[in-house]
Amino acid sequence: MVCMAEAPGVLVVGLGFVAEGYLHYLRDADRARLVAVADPFEPARQRAAEVCSFEAGVDDYREVLERPDVDVVIVCTPHNLHHPVVTDALRAGKDVLCEKPIAVNVAEADEMIDLARDRRRTLLVGLNMRFSGWSWQIDRLLGEGAVGRVVFARASYLGYETKRFNDPNNWKGDLVKAGGGVLLDGGYHVVDLLNWYLGRAKAVQALGGRRVIEPQNKGEDNVGVLIEYENGAFADLFASFTTCNVGCDREPTLFLSMDVSGTEATLLSGYDSARRHQSLEVVKPVGRDAIDLAPHGIPDKHDHFFDCIAGRDEPRVTALDGRNATAVVEAAYESIRSGNRVDVDWRDE
Repeated sequence: MVCMAEAPGVLVVGLGFVAEGYLHYLRDADRARLVAVADPFEPARQRAAEVCSFEAGVDDYREVLERPDVDVVIVCTPHNLHHPVVTDALRAGKDVLCEKPIAVNVAEADEMIDLARDRRRTLLVGLNMRFSGWSWQIDRLLGEGAVGRVVFARASYLGYETKRFNDPNNWKGDLVKAGGGVLLDGGYHVVDLLNWYLGRAKAVQALGGRRVIEPQNKGEDNVGVLIEYENGAFADLFASFTTCNVGCDREPTLFLSMDVSGTEATLLSGYDSARRHQSLEVVKPVGRDAIDLAPHGIPDKHDHFFDCIAGRDEPRVTALDGRNATAVVEAAYESIRSGNRVDVDWRDE
């Protein structure tokens, strides 16, 4: 935890699409200041300089990691680099925000979590869907008992990423650099939300693979996962990176849904990126009620992270949450390989 009057200095590692949101935030932030960026691609460093000023731009993060004015490291690299960059940062005494997934497997995630605890550093995971109006409203409604006892949930993440997936040189979906396909990428968000809503995952049965994408170095483009939970509920998740939507030939698009059925009511939610439309309804025997999705009281995810490292707030999503999402995905991949039901290697603390 950073304890200082001055705003903490930040190093951003990896300057692809995901990093852009952090750079725009740091340009105007009063909670933090950008000190350095690291990316082996010089044009990426040049683009970053056009967004936000910084003192050092390097191709290797280790060149600036020991700087005393770097207090926080934000990791936006391909997935296989999360573990080495995060562990190097923690050993250097820095607090860390790592983009999802926390790691490509449970063993790496556990090492990162244990190291953060040993070094008394903050380690958080960038699961941004937890900070949307509809996801918070679902959590609130479930916490208030609006559906009664939860019986099952049905979720889908239907994106379109065929261009990058079909490029064998792009890291997106690469079995080494990304660690897997759609489930460890976009589907990971929904796995985390299901864990948030339904609790401790027990076991999974999964089916999936490359149905459209051609390069053999890429992971699954479509996958279905049935998840059992300790409380008796279960969830049916489908994730795709080949689902067409309006405009998907120009940019990635997304259909997202999260429906939860209980003994007294059903929650129905949906999001369409092409129409920029989202909805949430509570359906009961007496009728349907639309829920206001304005972000009342929901913190900005960037503000929240820096408030956590300053000790002003408790994490709403933790490294352990990320680790357990990885555990569900890891079990799903084993189920696809074996054809069997696979227990989830859950960790409680």
